[in-house]
Amino acid sequence: MSGVIKSTDGETWFVNGRGWHELLDQALADADGDASGNTDADQVRDEVEGALANQGLFFARMDPVRRATVAAALLRAARTLRAQQIDRGDTQRLDDLVALLHRELDAGSGS
Repeated sequence: MSGVIKSTDGETWFVNGRGWHELLDQALADADGDASGNTDADQVRDEVEGALANQGLFFARMDPVRRATVAAALLRAARTLRAQQIDRGDTQRLDDLVALLHRELDAGSGS
């Protein structure tokens, strides 16, 4: 199944099922690599596991601290996947996601 990420300003990013699972698996792997008991890692795991179950992640439904934590984690995951795919030249979807996540983080910081 495909997945969707919706920003607080209503911008939507869609991806096919394979890309959705790659992104969320990478975000989980990054969170699992953090120290056990890390609150940020726990928040990321909670949101990503929910997104896997619901095929969607909606920033407007999160409190501002969790929103920033999850956006930063997804940004790291998207950058990792983009670096892995750059040789194939198929990075446009991830470029779009990176831009959306940057805007989400900028909006949350008041920039």
